[in-house]
Amino acid sequence: MTESEKKSGVLSQIIVAVVIALIAGGTSPWWWEKLFPPEHTTGTAQPLANIRNITGTWVGGTGIYKVTQEGNQVVWDGIGRFGNRVWHHRATGTIDGDTIYATMEELPDSNYSGIPGGAKTEGTISSDWQTITWRGQNDQERVWHRR
Repeated sequence: MTESEKKSGVLSQIIVAVVIALIAGGTSPWWWEKLFPPEHTTGTAQPLANIRNITGTWVGGTGIYKVTQEGNQVVWDGIGRFGNRVWHHRATGTIDGDTIYATMEELPDSNYSGIPGGAKTEGTISSDWQTITWRGQNDQERVWHRR
């Protein structure tokens, strides 16, 4: 084994040990970022560790929401039943910090007419990103929980 191969093997073992320690909840040694500097961000971009995402399935009092988030843009499709009527809407909006600003429009298969031009809504994402509390929504759909 050459000297270069020995150094490469030792470095590989160190990297594996640090990765295992990080996965187990430890912290990286002081020299880790000197060897592997984090990517730099510009503007208002957040470090990768701070980016949260609400993509997934959410459940309200009478409906289910399929949510997709890309960056700060969010889209969801909500469908549910209230009494003997089905509602179905699509919403688009943005996320700023822990607040969602969106416009919802009823779809043609909804039993509700909706508001012409769409209904504006605003919601607050909980600190653990598992609940969204909406302002301006009916009582049954005011709180969503991540499924």
